[in-house]
Amino acid sequence: MKSGAGDKGLFSEMLRLVAESGFRLTLPAAVAVFVFQGLLIGGQETRPPVIKHEPVKAAARGQSVSIRAVVHDPDDAVVSVTLYYAVSKDAAPFKAPMQSLGAGAYVGVIPAGVIADAERFSYYIEAIDQAGLVSETPWYVVKVQSASADRQTAVSGDNGKSSWKKAALVAGVVGAGVAGAVAISQSGGGGSGSGNNPEAGTYSGTATTYVEIPGQPLDYDTNPITIIIDSNGIVSSDNLLEGEHLEGLLIGNDFLLTAQTKGTNYTGEIRYNGTVAGGRITGAIQGTLTTDNGAAGSYSGTFHAVRE
Repeated sequence: MKSGAGDKGLFSEMLRLVAESGFRLTLPAAVAVFVFQGLLIGGQETRPPVIKHEPVKAAARGQSVSIRAVVHDPDDAVVSVTLYYAVSKDAAPFKAPMQSLGAGAYVGVIPAGVIADAERFSYYIEAIDQAGLVSETPWYVVKVQSASADRQTAVSGDNGKSSWKKAALVAGVVGAGVAGAVAISQSGGGGSGSGNNPEAGTYSGTATTYVEIPGQPLDYDTNPITIIIDSNGIVSSDNLLEGEHLEGLLIGNDFLLTAQTKGTNYTGEIRYNGTVAGGRITGAIQGTLTTDNGAAGSYSGTFHAVRE
């Protein structure tokens, strides 16, 4: 029988769906909404990623905060894990990709400068799998106190030069190491803590960066740099990328600092892969960029520094 909007009764209409694999499924139209809360791919339902995270329990003014999580997907590969954080309800949150450490572990960093003048900050984690399914944690709110203050408990909130050298930093992310990944995986994620890193200190040296854009002369620059590693393994620099503050986390002997860049006619990403050993830092610079007219360019180079 035919039915109109709002009619009640037993309807005979049928919904027929054909999957890419040729799998055929016929269901009454009335129940389709319940069946397809998941996603059918090749006749099999896929589920969103699962995020395991222990909320941050402390935030000290003047110190970066590392956010850890373990993410797995029962059906598909995880393609991205992103940290969102904000210091004001009225402002759009900052977005920082979390670095994969292997074994399903991810780490992101909230820079010290962002929360330097804040009384509190909030954050949440988003994970997306290959099927496009999304999972999010609730917002977590953390009070910021002086470094000598007692630890605070995180409270769950509502769910809910005019050239490449002036590139804007969007997010700094952190380095990888299998040992660190295993430790985080076993603990189920969480926030930063105290430590006594033997590589801690101030390192001085130089960085040479090349910027190559098709149809333009090769641009390069060599500049002095200072890299600081604190006792908790936080790696930071105010001049590795001129005019910008970069922060990341030392995992084992390695770190990775990544920045999204934006110039007058291009956008891109630059990565600083560093290794610390024997009081020395050596590293490689890599990255890609795209001009407004679609031309693809690249970053390359090296950096090194010695502990003072």
